[in-house]
Amino acid sequence: MRITKKVFTDLAIFMIVFGLVIGFVFPWFVILLGVPREIAIKPGFYVSCLSAGALAGIINYFLALYVVGSRIQILADGMATVETKLRELTLAGKTELCNYEDCSIIIDSEDIIGESAQVYNRLVKTLADSLQTQQAVSTFSDMLASTLDLETLALNSLGMFLENSGSNGGAVFYDEIGELKIAANLGLKDPEVVAASDHVQIALQRRQTKKITLPKGVRMEGILADFHPSEILVLP
Repeated sequence: MRITKKVFTDLAIFMIVFGLVIGFVFPWFVILLGVPREIAIKPGFYVSCLSAGALAGIINYFLALYVVGSRIQILADGMATVETKLRELTLAGKTELCNYEDCSIIIDSEDIIGESAQVYNRLVKTLADSLQTQQAVSTFSDMLASTLDLETLALNSLGMFLENSGSNGGAVFYDEIGELKIAANLGLKDPEVVAASDHVQIALQRRQTKKITLPKGVRMEGILADFHPSEILVLP
C-alpha cells in the first residue's frame, strides 16, 4: 500500500499512525490492569498516551532511516560511482572501470540488505571482467595487425594471455613437419620438456583443450623463482 511516492515517507506515516493507535488503546488496556477508570480516561492522560505513541513512531522512523536508509544510500552511491566510470569509458576512452576497493561496498549485515550488497559487488566484478576482456580482445586484434613476424606475434600473444589469465608462466609452440618448435617462452626453464609431454601431444592429436590439475607440493622451475602451479592449460 502506497500513500506517497517516497517509501520512507510512507513508513513515517504508518509508524506515527500505529503509535497513535497504541496511544488510543493504552488507556483502556491499563483499566484492565486495575487503574481506576476515572484516571485512565482523563483528557490529560489520553493526550499523554497519544503523544507518547506518536513520539515512538517518529523515533522509530528516524531509527529506520539511520539503520536501513544509510545502507541503501551506500548502495546508491556505489551505483552512481559505477555510472560515472561508465560515462568516462564512453566519453574519455578509458579502459578500466574501477578496482574492487573503489567500487565495491562493505557487507555488514546478513539479511536482504547484505544480499543486495553481495549481488551489487558481484555485478561490478562481472562488468569489470567483461570490459577487461573486451579491451584485451581489442588490444590483441591491434597487435595482430601491427606485425607479421611469428616470434613477435607469439611473444606478445603469450604475454597478453599470461597477464589476463593471471598465469605464472607459459610457452607457445608451432608444428613444423610433425615436430613442435618453440615460438615463445615466458617463465619456463625447459619448454622442450613441456613440448614432449604426453598431455601436450594428446591435446594436439585430439585438438581439444586439456586442463591438468596438479596436486599440492608440485614445483615448477621458472626464470626468477620456483612456483607452485595448481593447474596447467594446454590449448591446441
